[in-house]
Amino acid sequence: KDGKLRLAKMREAEAAQGQAGDETYLDIFRDFSLMASDDPEKLSRRSHDLHTL
Repeated sequence: KDGKLRLAKMREAEAAQGQAGDETYLDIFRDFSLMASDDPEKLSRRSHDLHTL
């Protein structure tokens, strides 16, 4: 659930800096890796959400 919050923060950072910080990106990537092992179905739903942002 804090993956979405982190994504929102990343988008704010993009607006402020012109690009996302590597650290935030790595956090999101780690969240997705954890989700993939914990709940693959949730991952595919979340990935679809990301593509439609």
